[in-house]
Amino acid sequence: MHDLSSLDLDAVTVHQPRRPAPDVLGSELVISLRKSAQREWLHSLLLDEALPGPTGGVVAPTAAPTAANMPPPAAPTKRAPAAAPAPMPQRLVPGKADAAAAERKGALADKYHEWDRFDDMSALAQMENAGLDPDAPTMTLRSTPGQNGSPSVAGLQCTEYVKDKEEIALDEELGQKRTDLQRSFNQTARRAMELKEHGNKLLGQQRTAEALEAYLEGEQSLELITGHAATLLSAQLRELTGALRRDLQNNGAQAALTLREWDEAIRLSSEVLALETAQPKALYRRAAARVGRAAPGDAELARADLRALLRVQPHNSAAQKLLDGLGHVV
Repeated sequence: MHDLSSLDLDAVTVHQPRRPAPDVLGSELVISLRKSAQREWLHSLLLDEALPGPTGGVVAPTAAPTAANMPPPAAPTKRAPAAAPAPMPQRLVPGKADAAAAERKGALADKYHEWDRFDDMSALAQMENAGLDPDAPTMTLRSTPGQNGSPSVAGLQCTEYVKDKEEIALDEELGQKRTDLQRSFNQTARRAMELKEHGNKLLGQQRTAEALEAYLEGEQSLELITGHAATLLSAQLRELTGALRRDLQNNGAQAALTLREWDEAIRLSSEVLALETAQPKALYRRAAARVGRAAPGDAELARADLRALLRVQPHNSAAQKLLDGLGHVV
């Protein structure tokens, strides 16, 4: 190639005789320039710059054009073989690009469809039933002692057997609901404990009416747990909530007794005694509330409570004094 720094651009013209279609020679466009003598300058073409021929193919290479009425240039000196052109990046035809994108999208969609078709319950059933013999289930006999004179309950449970998908799905659903219910119960018990402590604080400040309100709110919040839902509780939580409810009722009975709300004091004390028949505080407070209410028959009922208390605590001076004060009151 020649140095172009001294090239007179005003004197340079591109040879275009009758504007023929440019010729392609070995993927190179041949341009003829005039600079005191005819020379050949080569300019490499990109693949997509090759012009199509009349039939749609690439024009075949021809001899280099020469300037009109000018002798052809002297035979060029033999040049060293040109280095192979660097490979050009492959350009995707729009149709092929769309097809490739569609293929990738289809493969990704297949992956999602495989996940959609994944049967998690079947997989769980396989894990659950691993190592179990369908012809040899394991049976467990459980017995629960009765409370307050109620009969004991015995049950036969099949603990290890091959389950189907429906049973696995039901177990998963029940397990999740039990977890949610357990969390709700824990929150309720925590709230009831806070209400009990708040009521005790109010009672110590002689704010008895507010204390009673806190105790009653705590008792009501535990009603569902200690009632119908008791069978769903663990033994530890059942014992905790039962004791907490009795404390709320006992303290509430004391607050009601101070406020001379006899009926509320009797009700709260009776709730405690329904679960613990010889609870000393509940016996005394119910007896005191009946003495204060002085309805027909209350005196005799108060004597019965005080005598039951003295059987448990023979040296309870407050109970003995209240019993002596009844005298022959009917």
